[in-house]
Amino acid sequence: MAPPRKTCKEKRTQLKSSRAALSNNLNKKAAQQATRDAAAFGIETQVVEVDPNRAKATTVFTAESLQIKASARASTRSGMRTVFAGEATHDVQRRIHEGRIPLAPPRDQELFSVDRFDLTPAALEFMPRRPRWEFEDSSRRVHHRESKMFARWLKGVKERIADAGGYAAAFEQNVQVWRQLWRVLERCDVAVAIVDSRSPLMHFPPALLAFVARQLRKPLVVVLNKVDAVAPAAVAAWARQLRRLPGISRVVAFSCREKDGEVRVEGVPCGRAALLEACHRAFAD
Repeated sequence: MAPPRKTCKEKRTQLKSSRAALSNNLNKKAAQQATRDAAAFGIETQVVEVDPNRAKATTVFTAESLQIKASARASTRSGMRTVFAGEATHDVQRRIHEGRIPLAPPRDQELFSVDRFDLTPAALEFMPRRPRWEFEDSSRRVHHRESKMFARWLKGVKERIADAGGYAAAFEQNVQVWRQLWRVLERCDVAVAIVDSRSPLMHFPPALLAFVARQLRKPLVVVLNKVDAVAPAAVAAWARQLRRLPGISRVVAFSCREKDGEVRVEGVPCGRAALLEACHRAFAD
């Protein structure tokens, strides 16, 4: 009796496994050959131990490798494209594998709680701050200071992320985007942060709150968006919790699926008109 024929999926899986095994064997043989060659020429070899958690948090390429030079002078109206760091292929595959594992209840229920929100001065370290400038300074001088400062901040924050371990964090690495944010926040009277009402703290960085409220000393209005996807009681609870954070002037609910963004949430103003009124009151206070 003839053996059952393999399906195309099984053949592809077997081919991938064979290629991976062949690649590992070739890498081992190359390492062994390099060690023998070094010994033949009297070169001492050194084994370097790599921390796996630090290696996972290390990015593969940076903005400079994409020919976006942080130290180059450029107009704030050009180069406005978001730049993130890339991850190694094996890290991406590991994410895919871990994504297939069923979710378990979180061990720490207070992980996404305002009680764990970073209100210390160290929160500002994860947001680059614009250097001091004067109206008499030329644009070339201002851009040079900003680029130098951003390069130092980028190097330092990557080191802190690598020391913490885990996955490589996704954060903006294009100085042009940060320049726009600096200038917008400096010129505005009231800052508005739009967060997803399903998990607001995941979209609300402590560094932004610290920068607006402490350094710029400007009012901040938080908009809970997509409230149509959340129970009204949960939206009201999030609004009460966010009001506890020092620096947040008002909390408004909004939904693009409703007329004028208005929804009914007890104790929380909703809609476009409520947002404009909240901004005017925050500015008046």
